[in-house]
Amino acid sequence: MNRERALKAFHGQMTDRIPHWEIISCPDAIEYITGIDPWQHPRLAQKALVERYAIDLYTLPAEDTPLLRPPNGVVYEDAEGRKTVRWGWDHTWHWDWGHRFKSVEDVLRYQPLEHWDYREVDPIGIDLSPSEEELARRFQEQVERDRAANGDLCLEEAMVREMAEVGRDMPGYFFCVGNHLTWDLPPEGVKAYFDAAEKYGVRSR
Repeated sequence: MNRERALKAFHGQMTDRIPHWEIISCPDAIEYITGIDPWQHPRLAQKALVERYAIDLYTLPAEDTPLLRPPNGVVYEDAEGRKTVRWGWDHTWHWDWGHRFKSVEDVLRYQPLEHWDYREVDPIGIDLSPSEEELARRFQEQVERDRAANGDLCLEEAMVREMAEVGRDMPGYFFCVGNHLTWDLPPEGVKAYFDAAEKYGVRSR
């Protein structure tokens, strides 16, 4: 991991290797690669992953508080007895399903312009009513918390080789397959991707 490498790429400067940026929603692969249970130690496990590979842009959890492991399977009932679908580390949210809209007529009567910023609707939930200065202060505080949590982190083999060839002479290019690393991908396949990115990411000097 190399924060300076990521910053150079953002400024369009050539780096020693193609920077790597990921959003990983596959806890099983993290455990397979690191040997650390990501549900019991989410920060420790993900930190071990980004240290194992040259992942330069990644957002670590701020704490190592254990996470509730979801039930086995794709579909299960949540705490309110509603069916939900596993999604990465968590599950799909319901917004106001069955609460705000109880019929097709309710949906058709809904006026989106009366709720233009969705401030009262999960998962957005951001109150935009304060002044710009206050909003900027709050967002900056979150940035500082992220920085404190992440330290120097700046947040098929043939396919990866082709990606590397595309980006080898392009400053600002990142490896990133992001949320395509979903929870149900075989851990061996995720590891193969990381191994290939590490292998082909070195630029010729």
